[in-house]
Amino acid sequence: GPAYTERALYMSVDANGKVQLTDTLGLENDGTADLFKRLETGENLKETPSGSKTPAYNANYAKSVTKLDGDCSRFNADTSGPAPNRMEGKVLILATVHQSFAEALSTKTLWVSCGSFEA
Repeated sequence: GPAYTERALYMSVDANGKVQLTDTLGLENDGTADLFKRLETGENLKETPSGSKTPAYNANYAKSVTKLDGDCSRFNADTSGPAPNRMEGKVLILATVHQSFAEALSTKTLWVSCGSFEA
């Protein structure tokens, strides 16, 4: 499924067409130029104390993606969650942190089909 994290370093275009850098990884820096210098050299890349408290996963994902309630569980125009998880375009993801999980003890596959997409 789609990757989800609230810990990212990304660039986006704002409503005025200006490119903005957003750091939710929580990297120590003294501004955009300093952050890019640290990324390019690999030196002094340290996480701020608050950075590690940002969630790297959606705790409700397993429930929402397996719920059969008539709504789509995943789709290409999903605008839920914080940026850059939303698929609205004009986002360049530079770095992310993701949670890893143990392999499921058991799984079940359910295929659902319909005769028509018309309501």
